[in-house]
Amino acid sequence: MASVTAASFNDSVNPSTNFQIVPQTSALVVRRLQTEVGSYGSLASGNASWNGSEINDFGNVTNEDNVNNSVVAHLNDTENGELGAQLAFDNQNTTNYSAYMDNGGTDDEWGFFEIANVGETPETVGITFGYNGDNVGATEQLSEGDVADMFNFRINGTKVSPTSGTTTEPANQVEIGAGEVAIVGLEIAIDAEAYETIQAQADATAFSPASTSSIRLLDSIEVGVDFDPNA
Repeated sequence: MASVTAASFNDSVNPSTNFQIVPQTSALVVRRLQTEVGSYGSLASGNASWNGSEINDFGNVTNEDNVNNSVVAHLNDTENGELGAQLAFDNQNTTNYSAYMDNGGTDDEWGFFEIANVGETPETVGITFGYNGDNVGATEQLSEGDVADMFNFRINGTKVSPTSGTTTEPANQVEIGAGEVAIVGLEIAIDAEAYETIQAQADATAFSPASTSSIRLLDSIEVGVDFDPNA
């Protein structure tokens, strides 16, 4: 399951996601970062964009005194269907969050998760989204294209998740050799239209510290191989 929610408080909104990253073949293992960072604990302790423990308060985690960051994530230590990911970020107009891009550690940007090919042959990998039918696509809601353009998963700079023009299939697929590990980076892009829609959809009433609401945008994120749009 994957959910993207928006919690409102003090005239602002924190879109957030709490989902599991699921591979569609046993040849792939999806896991939190470990190959280049040494350990997740050291990554989280030295980087305000990462939480060392589970996020319990999506509406306020980016404003906690010990965090002081506009985007915060946590991934658990299980793999495949139980790899849980949590992500909270401030809804800011025309903002791109690059904290989870894969820049080899430059500016502490190590990626978001990694895929290991444990099979004996190369695998051609892409990512698809399962959009929430209750909150995506209707009038005055974010469209599937809006959501696809907001969450950009990349391997070696190539976008492997959907775009507004290909909402039900990967924009591209990338080959991962047998025994190799690919780092999957994530860039979050909020344009002016998405910003206004999130603000309006999260809470149609006056914002206050006691007023919170949420919207689920995604139900799943799947990592698959050899995607066939005609299948």
